[in-house]
Amino acid sequence: MRVYHNTRQGEYRSPFGAVPAGQKVTLKIDVWEIWEPKATLRIWIDGEGETLIPMEAEYRDGFVRFSVEYERQKPAIVWYSFIIEGQGQYARYGAREGTQGGEGTLYGCEPPSFQITVYRERIVPDWYKKGIVYQIFPDRYNRGTDWEKNAERALTLHKNGPVRSVQRDWYASPRYKKDERGRMRQWDFFGGTLKGIEEKLPQLREMGITVLYLNPIFEAASCHRYDTGNYMEIDPFLGTEADFVSLCEKAEENGISIILDGVFNHTGCDSIYFNKYGNYPQPGAFQRSGSPYDSWYTFDNSPVGYESWWGVGDLPSVRESDPGYRRFIYEGEDSVVRRWLRLGAKGWRLDVADELPDDFIAGLKKAVLEEKPRDGLVIGEVWEDASNKISYSKLRSYLLGDELDSV
Repeated sequence: MRVYHNTRQGEYRSPFGAVPAGQKVTLKIDVWEIWEPKATLRIWIDGEGETLIPMEAEYRDGFVRFSVEYERQKPAIVWYSFIIEGQGQYARYGAREGTQGGEGTLYGCEPPSFQITVYRERIVPDWYKKGIVYQIFPDRYNRGTDWEKNAERALTLHKNGPVRSVQRDWYASPRYKKDERGRMRQWDFFGGTLKGIEEKLPQLREMGITVLYLNPIFEAASCHRYDTGNYMEIDPFLGTEADFVSLCEKAEENGISIILDGVFNHTGCDSIYFNKYGNYPQPGAFQRSGSPYDSWYTFDNSPVGYESWWGVGDLPSVRESDPGYRRFIYEGEDSVVRRWLRLGAKGWRLDVADELPDDFIAGLKKAVLEEKPRDGLVIGEVWEDASNKISYSKLRSYLLGDELDSV
């Protein structure tokens, strides 16, 4: 018996690639060297199960071509393979190990499946789809004329915990000091500012840049700022809210859009929400004293005493299912996501998206589109194939239309 199907040839699968819900897909498979064969399309959808669809035979010179039209009305990842029978023979035909497309192969048992991504159609805005994106790590991009004043103000914060120091020599190597347990003991700052980025906009425009993706810009104890201290404040090293508004306005004048980095799986331990070092006047969840943020975190018997991102004590994990947290991040009228879009950002990039629940991402996306129905954007950090990523034993729905526009 010989059998052939190739997802990348229009002769066997049309149209190619992902399809919008309601789009018919024609699937064909050729069979040789078996008397009066039958072919069945086997469909599998997670959460729904199996569907078997008989295929129509067309006898050709020396082989039989089977075909079927398949249509899916709701977004889903559709897995398919074929069952071939005839003349006392039985075989399965599916994807080659480690693939979900291309030329398949015969199996004697249930094979790996081919994949069709059926998505809810949503047009990704042209400013991103046709853009040239330039990523900026704000602390190391460019000092504005305001940098020393900003640094002086910033160093009055986060007095307890790891030391924060300013490296005046722009070309020096950062000092990366840890204690005997591997915990950070010093963060070097080089003093890049939002005004410094604004000063470079004409040069960026000349380079052909149309989108800036900024690594985190909100107040934090570290120079990388993935340990958010306050989502509602620009880090004083970088400048002020007025500086952010000015940057967005000047960027738009130069034909450049701004994407912000949303770090919503965890906060910093040195934050207004957790307040491990007591740097903020009001108690945080670490004080366990009736803080409004208590329900955001989970305390346990781990070495650091609470759930954290990959065990890093500086980054306590939040409970994204907490209603108060969701209101704060995207549901509320003046929530984090909505606030910074109104102040000039065009979209959000979600840090460690595979650590965020699907319904959290979908809710955030809904909020973005309510604020910017025509050109809002949500992209996510996903390190594997985002169309079929399994995270925490669950098949994710990133690219089915209600969550991420891209990765």
